[in-house]
Amino acid sequence: MDKIKFHSMIGELLALINAKRDDDVTKNFGISKEVICEIREVITVYFGHWQEVKPLNVARHSESRVNKPLFNVFEMNQPNTYGVECVLVDADDNETELILHAEFVAFDGSYKMNYQYIGS
Repeated sequence: MDKIKFHSMIGELLALINAKRDDDVTKNFGISKEVICEIREVITVYFGHWQEVKPLNVARHSESRVNKPLFNVFEMNQPNTYGVECVLVDADDNETELILHAEFVAFDGSYKMNYQYIGS
């Protein structure tokens, strides 16, 4: 399991969404345009307007938040599959209540990220 790679892939996904590069989101992560719209809607509803978000920088934030890690990686029941919960921050690096949930599957020395949802 490669937590740094997982964090990097989440960062890439959010950077593409922030830049409105929907075709690249679909190509790189297999996320449909409808789901991309839902991601933007969740973020817009949370802030009351569109706001760019990114994965938190674990080194800058405390490792505990109401007894829950800010970047949590855990093994799933399927072989070579990991769940990730990542707290998101706004453009000014302020922690939010938004948590991105994803699944990573290891294959041939690499990982495929399956976006699940963003909740709070």
